[in-house]
Amino acid sequence: MTLPGKIRRYIIQTTTDRFFTATGEWTDAFDQAFSFPSFSVLLQTCRKHRLKNVEILMQPIGSQHGVRIPLRC
Repeated sequence: MTLPGKIRRYIIQTTTDRFFTATGEWTDAFDQAFSFPSFSVLLQTCRKHRLKNVEILMQPIGSQHGVRIPLRC
């Protein structure tokens, strides 16, 4: 059962639609994407790696759908 309000957060590269991984690499495989525990960790990672042309994918746990939001680091 999915609890209401539980959201996963991912970083997606807009030019390739690849996902950011826990090792700082990019992958096409959704199951290898890193789910950020909070917005602050996501933003710190974005700044640390100086990511450009990225979006946040916010996806409710248990759902195949999500919302993509442009992100400027």
